[in-house]
Amino acid sequence: MYWQLWPQQQALANDSNAVNVADLELLCHIMNSHRAANDDFDDGELPTAQTEELEKLNMSLSVPSCQEKFPKDVTPDETNPDYCKNATAKDECVRAWNKWKKEAAALKHPGSFPTKALQTAAKLTSPAGPAARLAIANLLEQANSLRTEYLINVRPEITAAKQVQRGTTQHAIFAKAGDSSAPGKRCAAELQTDRLTSCKADKAAATVCDTALCICAKDSDGQSGDLCSGGTSNTALVYSGAPNPGEVLESIWTKCGQAQAGKLTSRRLTHLIGAFRARLQTKAHASGSVVFYGTAPSNNDCGSENNKGCACFTLLSATKASSEIKR
Repeated sequence: MYWQLWPQQQALANDSNAVNVADLELLCHIMNSHRAANDDFDDGELPTAQTEELEKLNMSLSVPSCQEKFPKDVTPDETNPDYCKNATAKDECVRAWNKWKKEAAALKHPGSFPTKALQTAAKLTSPAGPAARLAIANLLEQANSLRTEYLINVRPEITAAKQVQRGTTQHAIFAKAGDSSAPGKRCAAELQTDRLTSCKADKAAATVCDTALCICAKDSDGQSGDLCSGGTSNTALVYSGAPNPGEVLESIWTKCGQAQAGKLTSRRLTHLIGAFRARLQTKAHASGSVVFYGTAPSNNDCGSENNKGCACFTLLSATKASSEIKR
């Protein structure tokens, strides 16, 4: 299903130097993970349909004298029913009364409750009646207990995990100080003094946004080509003095927004990371083999050279590392 991660793109005009369009396309889908809903962590409300049916069944099994207390048709909620006038927990009593009214009215309408499930008064007052009521009451108690456990203990854990995943994803894409909602301030990669130093895996290229800048951005040091198409390189990158990674990212971010965000799931992230690794390349360099993403300059060091741009990930290559790579 790789095509879902890599949709077809229309050809762009005047792209004679756009050598990194495909590489940016993949980074777009990684960055768009931040726009997506993380569906692996569902902390929404539990469905109530089954419990509501049990409540109706419970009402249908109540003794006839109890059912007769309620109107046959649905009526507006009451704020002070006679049933609750002397109740200690009045608010709770009123809520229960109005719920029971709806359940009792539902029994009178075939579309709301199957008439075949209704029992005769004789059965309801026979020894079988209390046994059936006890069984349904136990089921309802279990259902309500599970709902309470979810709301008090489980749901907060899911919400916390969701926030951690969202925060971790945001930091990986924009850097910790990045504000993903603020135009011009999304990417907070810490640029170094030049492209060569910035575009290394232990420097600014540790973030997805700066990897995108390394393979796409123009600068004043010698790279003036539209590496990822003209629409993604509107502003030249400044490394020191007044670094502007957030400003330069904006045109890239806007273009990336045209790609489908998909759903943020662990499976999708695994696919995207695998696709990224598959696009890494190896070149020879004076210091040995180098691993990079994008299009390397003539000396394969990811420094600034016209119509070339890459990010160096040699430090993350197991065969080039001097010790275990820490994640």
